[in-house]
Amino acid sequence: MKISFLLALLIPAALHAHPDPSHTLAELDAHLIETPDHQETLRRKAELLLGTGNPAAASPVIGRLLVLDARHADNLLLDARLAYAKGAKDESKAKARSLLNLKPEHAEAWNFLSRLEEEGGHRDAAIAAKRRYLGLTTKPGPWDVLTCPAWLNERHGPGDDESALAILDTGLARLGCLSGLHYAAIPLELKLGLHDSALRRIDVLVARY
Repeated sequence: MKISFLLALLIPAALHAHPDPSHTLAELDAHLIETPDHQETLRRKAELLLGTGNPAAASPVIGRLLVLDARHADNLLLDARLAYAKGAKDESKAKARSLLNLKPEHAEAWNFLSRLEEEGGHRDAAIAAKRRYLGLTTKPGPWDVLTCPAWLNERHGPGDDESALAILDTGLARLGCLSGLHYAAIPLELKLGLHDSALRRIDVLVARY
C-alpha cells in the first residue's frame, strides 16, 4: 500500500496538538509578559519550539510547565517529546508509558508511543498503540488512518484485513469522503471478496471526482 500516494489524495486536515498558527513566537512571548505562568500559552510556545526543531529553547518552557503542574497530561507529553527531540528515545518511551499509566485515555500519547514503537522496530506494539489512539481520538489525522491499515496489511495476520477495512471506514465516517481512504479500502475489499462494496466505492469516487 503506497501510503505517501494515498495521503496526497486526502483533503488537508487540521493539525492536532500544534499551536494556533496565528500565534507567532513574539505574540506568545507578549502574552507571557502579562501572564507568565499561563499554562496553555506556555504549552503553545513549547509546541512551536519543538515543531521548529529547537528543543534547547523548549526545555526551560517545559521545565516551567512541570513546576506548575507535574501531573498535567499535556505537560508530561511535551516532556516525553522533548526527550525524543534530544535523541533520548528510551527515556522518551519510558516517559510516554508513565504518562499512559497515569492517564490511559490520552489519545495523543498513544499516537506518540506508536511512533516510538515503530521506530524501535516493534511493529505489533506500534499497531496496538495506534489502534488505541484511533479508538480514543474524535478526529484522527488522515495519515494515521492510512498508516495503521498499511501496517496491518504488511503484518497480514488473522483478521488483519478486516481490521484494516474497519479502520478505514471509521476514518471515513469521522473525516468525511476522503478519496485516499476509499482507494486504500478497495483492494482490501477485493481481497475479502466484497466486490459489490468495492464497486460502490468506485462509483462514489467517479461521481465525486
